[in-house]
Formats: sequence, C-alpha cells, structure tokens
Amino acid sequence: MSEHHVKERIKQKKDDLVNSKVANRHNKSLKMKNSSPDQKFVKGAVIGTAIGAAVSLISSPKSGKEVRGKLGESYGKTIDKGKQVIEKVESLPEEVELWSVQKTDELADGVINKAEKLKGKISENYEYENDAEESVEEPKQEEK
Repeated sequence: MSEHHVKERIKQKKDDLVNSKVANRHNKSLKMKNSSPDQKFVKGAVIGTAIGAAVSLISSPKSGKEVRGKLGESYGKTIDKGKQVIEKVESLPEEVELWSVQKTDELADGVINKAEKLKGKISENYEYENDAEESVEEPKQEEK
C-alpha cells in the first residue's frame, strides 16, 4: 500500500467522520426544535433562582418600592447569567467537533510519520540484504 493511498484513505475517513457528525447534529436539531434537556434544565434553574430571589425579597422587612427594585435587579442578573449559560451550552458541540477533528489530524499525522519511519527501515534492510547478496555473488564470479 503506497503512502499516497494511505493518505487518501485517512483523508476519506476524516471527511466521512466530519460529514456524519454534521448530519447527526442536523438530525438532532430537527428532533429537538423546541429545546433540549440541557436547555430545559438551565431554564428551570434560572426560573427557580428567580423565584427564590423573589420570595426572599418579598419576605424581607423592606418597603414595597425597595423590594420591587431589588427584585428587578435580581431578575435582570439572573436572566443575563442564564443567557450566558445557554450560549455556552449551545457552543459546546462545535468546540467538541473542532477538538475531535484536530485530534484526528494529529493522530493521522502520527500514523503517517511512523509509517514513513518504518518504510525507511524496511528500505535500509532491503538495501543491506541486496548489498550482502551482491558481496556473496562477487567472489563466486571471480572463481570462474
């Protein structure tokens, strides 16, 4: 198997992997148009935090105006944090895909390098054997 053939097979496998991941992501996004379990969890956590903050502010001994102000601030901060978490969760598949492609490239390069080294050793051994055969044949030619 030639080096070119090996590189072509590795490239084809890498392309197949990337294409299958893109297709899988597209299929998953079609299935989960409304929201994924992770998004539901994050939304629930945000809503729970907002409700907890509201209850604690309402039960405080402050005036209604102060409570409403604190509640508004708390609600805004919670929504902002929730959006940040959702953005991070949504960006994870792309980060994982990029990482996996990079690692695949690194592994492919390592395999190619090792194959080239092995090819070099095989060539050296082949040349050594040919030299040995020639040196054995030379004396026989001289004897005739």
